[in-house]
Amino acid sequence: MPQVLDLNLTYSPTLVTRKGLQRIFSSIRSFIENSSRTKRGTGNGTTFHETMTYFWVHMVHFAIVATKNPTGDFRTFLLLNPQLCNGGMFLHYYSKKLMLHTPEARVKVLLPDKRPLPSLISGPGKVRARFISSWSLPTSCCGLNRRRPRPHR
Repeated sequence: MPQVLDLNLTYSPTLVTRKGLQRIFSSIRSFIENSSRTKRGTGNGTTFHETMTYFWVHMVHFAIVATKNPTGDFRTFLLLNPQLCNGGMFLHYYSKKLMLHTPEARVKVLLPDKRPLPSLISGPGKVRARFISSWSLPTSCCGLNRRRPRPHR
């Protein structure tokens, strides 16, 4: 039977609370520790990374709040937020050195060293426009094969 990371996330405005973050981190940590998918042939498997996990939780939460998803399904969510399919998106905010080569980043959340993460404080509509306009979007996102025009600057 395939091992699946089931965070059982149903969107609510309180998704990213301290308790919610602990639950998400705990679920991901457990998956990494117990899944055959995260073990590598050399014996050194994937390890939990606090900063990387926080980055992705933050970006997904921001996208949920900043995007009106008329259908509420995951496919539409990705079509509306193709930037989330870019596995290297963290490099727009963190240097490779800080995120991947700083041991401290694995055990605690470090702030970005290139530019701040998008914030909901100034209003999702305004921030979303800046957030999206800074990306070169792929023509195919996560295999969804839908063209999305690039925003004009």
